[in-house]
Amino acid sequence: MADNIIKILKAELALPAYTSMTDREAMDTLNAPTAKQIRTLTSAELLAWSAIDDRYGRVLEAMAVKATRSIASAAMEMIRRDNTELDLNDAGHQSLVVALVAAGILTPAETDELTAMATVAISRGDELGIGMVKLGHIQMARL
Repeated sequence: MADNIIKILKAELALPAYTSMTDREAMDTLNAPTAKQIRTLTSAELLAWSAIDDRYGRVLEAMAVKATRSIASAAMEMIRRDNTELDLNDAGHQSLVVALVAAGILTPAETDELTAMATVAISRGDELGIGMVKLGHIQMARL
């Protein structure tokens, strides 16, 4: 694993952005939470979110309407069932959210709120798949 970290860092540190940095500056840059990533939302998070502004009730009401029964039922299953997740990186899940907005069950602002809940700050090290970068990693990669 350490060899793989060094290999990845060698390639990263060869980029112009790092050439004038000290080892510590490069380490700090790679560990700074400057990137965004969309994580999955759990059913517990969705249940808590749906309790606000009668979102849960709107989904329930939409389940009783033939035109929206299918999408509302799918959304309700995601909210109610343990160990389910809403993955906004997944095209199918994105389509479900878009359909809920198109049907007037959710508002665009509510989908923005879901996206904000799912968005986390990560470091460049995390983006590269190597996690926390230590000073020794930088020094070995620059040998």
